[in-house]
Amino acid sequence: MSWTDERIATLKHMWQDGHSAGRIAIELGGVTRSAVIGKVQRLGLAGRSTRVTRPPGRPRTTTLRVPAPRLRPAARSLAAVQTREVVSAPIAPEPPPVDTPDDVAPSRCSLMDLKRESCRWPIGDPGEADFGFCGGKAVDGLPYCAHHAGRAYK
Repeated sequence: MSWTDERIATLKHMWQDGHSAGRIAIELGGVTRSAVIGKVQRLGLAGRSTRVTRPPGRPRTTTLRVPAPRLRPAARSLAAVQTREVVSAPIAPEPPPVDTPDDVAPSRCSLMDLKRESCRWPIGDPGEADFGFCGGKAVDGLPYCAHHAGRAYK
């Protein structure tokens, strides 16, 4: 889109009549509101002599639209609260002490040594040279031995 003399004349006329930059952009077509504002500033048309007024018989209103308040669900009756039985959950036994990896899997195996039935519980730090896997007999359908499956699936 280029600013032809016709388009600039239309812009100047509509701007002096008090039309908004958005309305002028729609009227001209192919130009954004921001482009109209930029052109007005470059042409030095910042001042306006008049404003567009509403047609007679249509008064301007300033109605604030406030969202309707959200209603809370009906409060429970006092009788329902008083008759409710409180059932406490059974206290879970303390978990067994955590075994150190060395106690559980004295022999580690590397990633290349893992077989389909090997326990895949990682032991050690992956960045260290002695990193490995448990390698014990895995429980059917699980990737871990019985001990590590108990730790993984508490």
